[in-house]
Amino acid sequence: TVIEVTNAALECIDKCGEQYERDHSDEIIERRQFGVDGDDRIDYNAGLPTPFTCRPSLGARLFVRNNTSRFFLTVLGELTNWRAETRLRSAELLLILAVFCEEHLTKDLHRTLNNFAKAIDIELLSHHEHEHLKVFDQIEQVLCLMAKFVDPATYLRLVRPRMTEDSVQMQRSFVVILSSLIKGASFHRLCPHWVELLSLVSSPRCIGAFAGSKVRLEGLKALRTLCHRTESNNVEVVAHFKNYSQHIYLGQAFSTCVDALEELTIDSEEENVLALSKE
Repeated sequence: TVIEVTNAALECIDKCGEQYERDHSDEIIERRQFGVDGDDRIDYNAGLPTPFTCRPSLGARLFVRNNTSRFFLTVLGELTNWRAETRLRSAELLLILAVFCEEHLTKDLHRTLNNFAKAIDIELLSHHEHEHLKVFDQIEQVLCLMAKFVDPATYLRLVRPRMTEDSVQMQRSFVVILSSLIKGASFHRLCPHWVELLSLVSSPRCIGAFAGSKVRLEGLKALRTLCHRTESNNVEVVAHFKNYSQHIYLGQAFSTCVDALEELTIDSEEENVLALSKE
């Protein structure tokens, strides 16, 4: 069965990890003594996909990391394969790799996000045809997990220009990427960038009247995701915006957001009036 194969594979990797620890005992001891095994701000045991119940052992993670570079770009490239089943297998493998490689999977984040954007564009165009395979959902799950290990400042530098200067198709894909990253990131890492995130997802290029219906739809979804994250962490938000200068920037961001939503509401009302007049 699938469960038996999965358990056998994990057991095999655990054994490889144990052997790695024996072969590289000095490296293992150094990492454990000096506490360089990850970031204390990240809960590595939370939000792991099936079949993982906790963070893999140090040896297993190092074993997988040291071998991933040999095939990672190939797996990443298969996200845009012409066969939907192949794209699904690629996304599933990337999800497993994210568990073992953690922040090391994001070294070449620029290329990684570009491949994800192309894959998302394919899935959005053929969503109804291959919806039963849930490839899009799997890609979103990979991005959510990767968000645990990447500081928002890193991906905002890459996502911002693609959301505001690129073609409509790539704009839409990068809005989806940002929405998934917002959904998966821990809120204490999102909070320092909250104003920038709000300004970005509520900008005219994202949800404005001339943004295009497809981009605008994904932009509104991203705005809703950010609001939902804020709603469950409002105490932390209030604490973050205590000083006066932060309040100014927050007010400007809210003003931009409200203006964009009001414009959409007016456009929607005008469309309803035109439709009624034609009837």
